[in-house]
Amino acid sequence: MFRKTSIWRLALAVIFLPGLSYAQSQAVSPSVDEADSGVPVTDSPAGLQSQIDELVHLVSLPDKTAFQMALDSLAIPGVRVWLSAHFPAYSVDQLQQDYAKAFSGYRSHVWWVTGNFAKGADWNLKVEGGGPPAPLSELGFEALLPKADANVKVEVYRLSPSSPKPPSWVSSFVYINGRFRFVGGTYPFWNEKLTSLRGPMAIPARAMGDVSVQGVPFVIDPNTPGVVAIVALEVSIGQDGRAHGFSVKSGDVPYVQQAEAYVRDWKFFPMATTFPINVVFFKLK
Repeated sequence: MFRKTSIWRLALAVIFLPGLSYAQSQAVSPSVDEADSGVPVTDSPAGLQSQIDELVHLVSLPDKTAFQMALDSLAIPGVRVWLSAHFPAYSVDQLQQDYAKAFSGYRSHVWWVTGNFAKGADWNLKVEGGGPPAPLSELGFEALLPKADANVKVEVYRLSPSSPKPPSWVSSFVYINGRFRFVGGTYPFWNEKLTSLRGPMAIPARAMGDVSVQGVPFVIDPNTPGVVAIVALEVSIGQDGRAHGFSVKSGDVPYVQQAEAYVRDWKFFPMATTFPINVVFFKLK
């Protein structure tokens, strides 16, 4: 359980096979601000299924123009306008950059999957619905993450190939102008840090006096609005899964005891090891 930093990394692994290269998929990718709306589908699992079936059909045609247009319609059209309408103004510039990167990776992944596996007439991608992610917590790091307004409805689906490979994957979408538009994986791109915050290594936030505290698996800028203090610990875990010792790497001295008390209360997997953790103190809302 206590691997080093690699266990915390968030990544979309895209493996390219011969025949469809990353350069090919990027060469035809327009700006996400210019994505074509495409043919409307219903806001339902069946609607997304028809949109995916369209991709699978079009990729088999010799002329890939229609496929590329359908693939690009997975992007949010006029993404900056959409972000500005649903997120705080201070976050829009960064979110626009994050979305361009996220969609580029997703576009390449779908291109690779359909281009390399959708060769048989009976091959398909099955769409299965899932529930939306749990709301953001008002404590700890989650309280600092960008939050969309109430008009943004994130829908989560699993896409499962009919072949043994590649494996299935989870994608998040919003429904805009009659089409499903990609916004992330298990969590939308604006909250993708939830993958590690809610993962098997996560330590939940808790209130301690007039602050909330949470151990997080990544470095946080101490100047982040809402952050009161940060204590970096190296924690020794015993076979009983409890913290038995601490080495303070850095941090604000008045908060060290609280940081150790917070980690000492948590039970980890029974495994004699050490691991680093940043214990962050936040202002209570």
